Amino acid sequence: MKIDFGLATVGETIRDRHRGWILGYNKNLGRFSVFNAELWGILDGLRILKTREYNGVVIKTNNQEAIWVIQELFTKISPFALIRRIQQNLLDNDQWKLEYIKVKLISKLTILLSWLFYKNEDFHLVDEIPLDLIRPLK
Repeated sequence: MKIDFGLATVGETIRDRHRGWILGYNKNLGRFSVFNAELWGILDGLRILKTREYNGVVIKTNNQEAIWVIQELFTKISPFALIRRIQQNLLDNDQWKLEYIKVKLISKLTILLSWLFYKNEDFHLVDEIPLDLIRPLK
């Protein structure tokens, strides 16, 4: 397996069960592999949901390896602290599910969250969806 390390940023959107906007965020991670960046994105999303007192979550990702390692290592104690933290956050939720999704075209929202990273902010939370992005997301 080849692991490429580069400057990584994580950007995610959190939606309600009707695909309505809750919030978006991004975080500068520094030098990380794609796999670790994905895991950090999952953990950060779970932490945000916990602070806002949501008790159910469906995590959708295009990274099958991340889903596999989180689910597989539930049967034993994970040697990786990051995975144990994700698992503990999942157990703190009443309901949770991991889903694999295929990559679709980059949306305007993805571009927006990426752009926020270049403003040199380590973490940026977007509580309201910008009005010019509402129509393309439906």
